[in-house]
Amino acid sequence: LVATRKAALEVCREFQSLAGDAECVKTDALDDELGVDEDAAGVGREGPPDWEAVFGGNCDDDCEVGVAVRPQRSGCGLAFFSTLGRGSDVIVATPLALRLAAQEADRGGALDRLASIEILVMDQADVLLYQNWDHVEAAVRACDGAPSRVDADVTRVRLPYLDAHGAACRQTIVTARFADARFRALLDRPLEGQLRNRAGCVRLAAAATPTREAAS
Repeated sequence: LVATRKAALEVCREFQSLAGDAECVKTDALDDELGVDEDAAGVGREGPPDWEAVFGGNCDDDCEVGVAVRPQRSGCGLAFFSTLGRGSDVIVATPLALRLAAQEADRGGALDRLASIEILVMDQADVLLYQNWDHVEAAVRACDGAPSRVDADVTRVRLPYLDAHGAACRQTIVTARFADARFRALLDRPLEGQLRNRAGCVRLAAAATPTREAAS
């Protein structure tokens, strides 16, 4: 889960760099779909470094990119914008995009292409918190629903997910610049109808760097 198209582009570019010399397909489309729209309102605005880090690109919060991993002799190649669901091994999306897709699917908030997500990474959760946390909770629900008997890819469905126990088996990673009760609640107090993760949870905090005044 990412906050904006800019963040999705950064994640996809990082995947591309990790692929090394392996073939990557449709990389040119990344800038077309996730890059800055020169005609959009607000293009050219400048701000301090922390503002630029979040809002210095395409700030649209509705996008979903499927990434297929293709083993090759030289490593693992990637195919961006692969078919969502059956063709994707990784999905990079904003919470709003998943919420709208779940509403369109009309399956009680669940999405078949997320029926067996093994690792959910919520990047820049502090930014997501300032956007709309209801979208985040809806996106998490979309990952925890039982798969459909008709549309789900049975080769990707794990047995506990058939009983809608995805929250108990999935690894959820939340990164943020500060702590918040709503982050912890996703793990300590699951959404209605969910089970707590059977492996528990771990909280890591970066060590504070002492300032020059404090050190003296």
